[in-house]
Amino acid sequence: MKRFIFSAICLLATGIASHAQTNNVDSSYKDYVGKYVFAPGEPIEEAYIVVKDTSLIVVTEVSADITLKKLGVDSFAVNADGAASITFKRDSAGKVTGLVLYTLSGRAVPAKKQDTANNATGRNDLPNKELYAKYAHVE
Repeated sequence: MKRFIFSAICLLATGIASHAQTNNVDSSYKDYVGKYVFAPGEPIEEAYIVVKDTSLIVVTEVSADITLKKLGVDSFAVNADGAASITFKRDSAGKVTGLVLYTLSGRAVPAKKQDTANNATGRNDLPNKELYAKYAHVE
């Protein structure tokens, strides 16, 4: 059921209409790049925020990649109308420390940002190693 709920959110995100992109990546995107871990029992265990071309993308094990649409400072739409969104949280020094996923039902689902320099998960699947290595950069 949990995967179904998250998958439903992700399916809505695939309906995002294409919009014009600039050739430059938003310089703030590098602040968001990393691995985010949700609390045990949530519909998703972990997500990666990566930069692909000029877009900020959410990569998970349970859905297709989701392109985020910037709504404001540290705030992004997950679906076309912004009913589902992600807001990144910063500490007093301005460092991104986590995110909150606001679901279509209005539920706030927090996740903590982890240091990905070590990638100490020990897993060899796509989101953790290959995919992150491929997209985790700002051009």
